[in-house]
Amino acid sequence: MQLSKSVLLLTALSAGTVSGRAAHKHKHRHADLHEERSLGDKVVAVIDGATVTWENTYSGETGAPVASSYTATPTTTKVKADDVKASSTATYSASSSAAATSAASSGDSSPVYTEYTEFCSAAAKAKRATAAQIAYTGNTGTSDDWGCNMQLVAADIADQYDYTIKVTGQNTESWKFVCWNKIGPDGLIDGWYNHTAVSFDLAPGATQYVAFQANSQGACASQPGNEIETDSYGGFVTTWFEFDFANESNDNWSGADVSSIQAEAAGTSVYGMRACSGDVCSTIGADMSILDNAFSNALKLADGLGLNLPAGPVSIDVVIDYSP
Repeated sequence: MQLSKSVLLLTALSAGTVSGRAAHKHKHRHADLHEERSLGDKVVAVIDGATVTWENTYSGETGAPVASSYTATPTTTKVKADDVKASSTATYSASSSAAATSAASSGDSSPVYTEYTEFCSAAAKAKRATAAQIAYTGNTGTSDDWGCNMQLVAADIADQYDYTIKVTGQNTESWKFVCWNKIGPDGLIDGWYNHTAVSFDLAPGATQYVAFQANSQGACASQPGNEIETDSYGGFVTTWFEFDFANESNDNWSGADVSSIQAEAAGTSVYGMRACSGDVCSTIGADMSILDNAFSNALKLADGLGLNLPAGPVSIDVVIDYSP
């Protein structure tokens, strides 16, 4: 994919997922990162052979480069996913008796469900893209509850969900961990611009499970402290874990990888992270000391790296602050 005066597209999860890729491919798509652009500039993107243009409506003026990881309101305006429409794909019945406990004491963490709970209420309809020249929307929750397609769950019920990650760490201090959908709450390709679907603090030696609804695409980021660092546009700029669970446009295959692209492009710290399904892993070491089956900035246009998983339940082990 090539971009002129670029908009930042989430890796592995964009238009390539609906453009006839081979079923076993976990395709990775990146725009050029952090290119200078001015208000009113014409933006031209060639994505899988389709040329898309729009006018930049963001001046690039933002506040401090470090921002809150959870409730900050995004200040950017980016291209909207093509033809995002509301359509019902399943009926969900939320359990009114489900118990939830605080994930951490930081005050901005998501609840941890201790009884099996459906993801989204039947009262609202999930957003879907019917044409995806720019990006495949997939499952982003519901029209009035963005991000309800993922939730924190207790270890003893994690196996009741089809798509989960188990987050552990080699960290010796508390690390913030946040996840988001590729498509933001307003249908824009801006899910990683200070939008958070789930958030928690991982203490040394702790374990936290995150469950995802089928057809969810997005990413997670983690770093020490109680915030995730952002660039001048408000995008999260640390090591990412990227996921694509049961993609309906790809015969329900799943994919995942670890990526340092955002951190490298912004010149921020690259933290170690490893994601494994069985004996297949995607690994980045701290400060790029390891790069194994994962995406660096130099490999941002590569294909097929990471975990390529056939249709069916998926459980991925994610280790933060990873060091061999």
